[in-house]
Amino acid sequence: MFDLSALRPALRCGPASRRPRHLGALIGAAGAFALLAVFPLSASASSDVFAYAPNENNSTISQFQVGSGGVLTPLSPPSLPTVSYVTGYQNGAAISADGGSLYMPDFTGIEQYTIGSDGTLTPKSTPWIPSGTLLDCGCTSEGTAVAQAVAVSPNGKYVYVGNDDGPGDISEYSVGADGSLSPLSGTDNFTTGIDDTIGLTISANGKYLYSNNPGEIVQMKIARNGQLSYNPAGSTAGVYFDGLTGSVVLSPNGRSAYVPAFNTIQEMTVSGKGTLSPAGPGYVTFTSGGGTHEGIAMSSDGRILWATDPVNNTITRLVVAADGTVTPTKFVLPTTGTGPDSITVSSDGTTVYVMNGSGGSAISVYSVGAHDQLTPEASPTIPNEFPVTLVLAP
Repeated sequence: MFDLSALRPALRCGPASRRPRHLGALIGAAGAFALLAVFPLSASASSDVFAYAPNENNSTISQFQVGSGGVLTPLSPPSLPTVSYVTGYQNGAAISADGGSLYMPDFTGIEQYTIGSDGTLTPKSTPWIPSGTLLDCGCTSEGTAVAQAVAVSPNGKYVYVGNDDGPGDISEYSVGADGSLSPLSGTDNFTTGIDDTIGLTISANGKYLYSNNPGEIVQMKIARNGQLSYNPAGSTAGVYFDGLTGSVVLSPNGRSAYVPAFNTIQEMTVSGKGTLSPAGPGYVTFTSGGGTHEGIAMSSDGRILWATDPVNNTITRLVVAADGTVTPTKFVLPTTGTGPDSITVSSDGTTVYVMNGSGGSAISVYSVGAHDQLTPEASPTIPNEFPVTLVLAP
């Protein structure tokens, strides 16, 4: 459908450097963004669990099998080059609802791969499709948006790509029978209320999408045909977040939301219509005392909230009350790696994964024991690739 080779000369004429404008740029080597997606394939394909880490530093994807205790074992080959020709713009990943496809945003589009029964990735027949302004006009310009975030609807029918670095917008796609993406029929890029998207989160019921803009969360309604519409009443206008650093995390019951920001984790309540509002007396519920939180993750039972601090090289464990409020009790653990970035928890709650953005560039693996104590497990090191951001697909 789209011939990437015809677009490359024009794209190369764009800015030499167009890095995502958020926390990673402030913490040196940890500014390289990648993502580890861990998930079980559908039962008809395989009972094994595999993990994928797109690496921004050298444009590769590391692929693993997940073994006992959550330990990661490299597949053969252990990594493969991405289909992007631009080094340093692999900004995350997501999988299809059936576990058969992987989608990864890059410079001005989204790469798409088929996941084999043995876990290895193969580029689809159309390995790359454009997003942002390139999708609108079939060309590029100084204002071309960087594809920064991706989210798949719970019903598996639609995929959304958030584009950063102004003008911000969200590209909408439908998912074909083989998992391939096509621009959603009758729509252009969604732009109302959007400014430099750095993260996307979809509610469990598939009705709402939340976009992290600089300083605020924008809520959109998702129609049955997948089209987005801006919902100003559900957005956080007037509630300023001091430097959003990652995507919104929703509690398992959908009634609470947690937002990572500079020095704070900000707690919000979620109404039946998906509207976000500050929780309790003020919306800053935890202060790290000089650190910052690049990523947060919640246990599947909603009892524990984990947060990384790449400045102080720690993982913070917070206890969450039955009503969703974060209690003052916290426990800070030193990490086994340097520059801990994103964090995620396995669906059974027994393993925590942390992507480290500097030092040995390792993926730290921890087992969760009694009283939610973390014990380091064998951790793979990916030299010079800087895997940073992590997401877990249950």
